[in-house]
Amino acid sequence: MKFIYILFMLLGTFNIQVEAQSKIYWTDRSKGEIRRSNLDGSNNELLFDGLSLPMGIALDIPDGYVYWSELGSRKIFRASIDGASKELILYNLGDVGGIAIDEVQQKLYWTDFIKGTIHRSNFNGTNKEIVVAGLTGPLGIALDIVAAKLYWTDHQANTIGRINFDGTGKELLFEDLGSPQGITLDVNNNKLYWTDYDLGQLNRSNLDGSDRIVFVDGLKDPAGLTIDLFTNTLFWADFGTDNINRFQFGDLDIDPFVKDLNDPEFIALAHFQTSTHPIPTFSQWGTIIFGLLILNLSVFFIRKESFNSAKI
Repeated sequence: MKFIYILFMLLGTFNIQVEAQSKIYWTDRSKGEIRRSNLDGSNNELLFDGLSLPMGIALDIPDGYVYWSELGSRKIFRASIDGASKELILYNLGDVGGIAIDEVQQKLYWTDFIKGTIHRSNFNGTNKEIVVAGLTGPLGIALDIVAAKLYWTDHQANTIGRINFDGTGKELLFEDLGSPQGITLDVNNNKLYWTDYDLGQLNRSNLDGSDRIVFVDGLKDPAGLTIDLFTNTLFWADFGTDNINRFQFGDLDIDPFVKDLNDPEFIALAHFQTSTHPIPTFSQWGTIIFGLLILNLSVFFIRKESFNSAKI
């Protein structure tokens, strides 16, 4: 106990403080913009404008990139997450919709709702390949990295399906929906969520499609969807009301916390960590190690003295 106490005292002298900052990002299709704000709707800021019908959006937090697809230009771009260093990744695509990233395997996935295909490539656009073919109008996409499964919505066939990353085990979970759009996963709790544009609903089921329920009803035109697992909150864009909404589990009210947009389409959530001193400096580590060495020597001599006294 004394060892732990002194260690915390040493670390505490350097005022190491870690704080979390959260942002919601979204594409605005008709305005050709990507914007972001705090989770209370404040600090609504423009990252990019002049885009050609931006659709899907995904964030690579460890490497600091935001990826997005453009329906008008049929391209996929990326840029630094603060809105700088725009870079073309893929071009000559079809009608690209939702996108998702696998940070573990460094893979980018996207849907093509005209060709009826789902593709993937490396983060830099190389090694492009088809994962799923023969679909009608795949739009939303979500990844279960642990189980190595890909989920998609098909807004023209009114279905939701899934498949293994290696292309095996293709199955349809639902075939009787209205027009499913956004999709997101809560893998830890075995839950799948999706928006239904035609029915004005936010729905939930288990990952295998069982125990399906209408989670939120009476919406106008819900589209892109994501979940914050830290606060048990669902976020979705609605381009009927031109708002981005949130709904916390156990609450009764829908909160339109970002209002008066044009056509918000897809959304993505980011949690950043900032700190005054992310790690101790080299000299600070030297002080810590020296303090622990003195502590260990003190403990050694105390035990030696106690042992000699016991022998006498």
